[in-house]
Amino acid sequence: MPPLNRREALQIGGIALGTAVAGCLGSADDESDPTDTTNRSNQDRKLLDYEVVQFSGSDGTPNWYDDSTTARSLVIDSEKRARAAFGYDASDKVQNAVEGTDFDSSVLLSVTVAAPTACYHVELDDLSLDDDRLVGSVSAVDDDGHEDDMCVQTVSFPAVLVRAQFDGTPVSRATLSVTDGWDDETELEVSASDSLSPAPSELPGHVRPDGDPANIPPELSCEDDAFERHPSWFDDSDVSWGEATGNDGEPSFALRVDETTVERGDTIDVTLTNVTDEEQTTGNRHKYSLQVRTEAGWEDVRGSTSAEHFGYTDEAILHPPGEGFNWTIEMTENGLVEDHPFDLEVCPDLPAGRYRFVHWGPTVAVAFDVE
Repeated sequence: MPPLNRREALQIGGIALGTAVAGCLGSADDESDPTDTTNRSNQDRKLLDYEVVQFSGSDGTPNWYDDSTTARSLVIDSEKRARAAFGYDASDKVQNAVEGTDFDSSVLLSVTVAAPTACYHVELDDLSLDDDRLVGSVSAVDDDGHEDDMCVQTVSFPAVLVRAQFDGTPVSRATLSVTDGWDDETELEVSASDSLSPAPSELPGHVRPDGDPANIPPELSCEDDAFERHPSWFDDSDVSWGEATGNDGEPSFALRVDETTVERGDTIDVTLTNVTDEEQTTGNRHKYSLQVRTEAGWEDVRGSTSAEHFGYTDEAILHPPGEGFNWTIEMTENGLVEDHPFDLEVCPDLPAGRYRFVHWGPTVAVAFDVE
């Protein structure tokens, strides 16, 4: 498997595998000769042993997490699926686990569990083979030997990676009983055919408001003659609402905004997510336009008195399945430009109306109304 240690993508969510903190080896009861697999049927397969590696959680919030979904598991049955699932952001322990796995006789199982503080780890309580699937129990466990006031009070996502070795054909399914950090239990049914990323319909947020905008302002005009409005680096005909498609015509990235109507001074959250089962690339996170619909069409509300600031670097950012970019933008004159490396400003002041956020490369947009 190619090396996985290049950090080329921004971590937003996903499998939540970070720095390894512990590892252990467990064995299943078996008296058979592990080398004798000749003509053995799937019903005769044996679970020989399993290796468990514990990990700290992701710095971000996985897009699968909400009040009703506090755990996620994936079955990894090939190097290709491992590469897509873990990307280039894996720790050395994850790389070693993947590179040391013979997928002809083994399968990897990742389990991520939400917890209320940063002082939790995940424990695999038991694992066994039940016909054609792995069956086990997993719990988020509060770490011993710490003072409560020393724990960061934030939702964390500790995880384990399990490598199960078989005498016979590896299974591709698992049933897990998972207890999260709030002692709530859930059961996960997973298989190697599950998608590594959420479907666009499963993503939270919105694409654009229904109907026409209540207000369409006149063409934007700035009193400063040196002001040059941010150009549009795409044609309107190339803009896709909500989903960008790949060469196969299927969605590759999905863009969502958390609100369809906000007031001046409110913040919006915009999220770009890779919705395929393979790594995908975009330009850098600053390649977006923030436009308002005017009588002259869509116009960017930002600009600069130094035109050279419109030069963007040409680079490719890798995003594993289920990951991408997130932007939190305050809808004020200063808020729209404070997270941008160029010397941009807003002119004139923000009018009420319909706005759209367009990320280009791929070119995909969402819209919302500002009152």
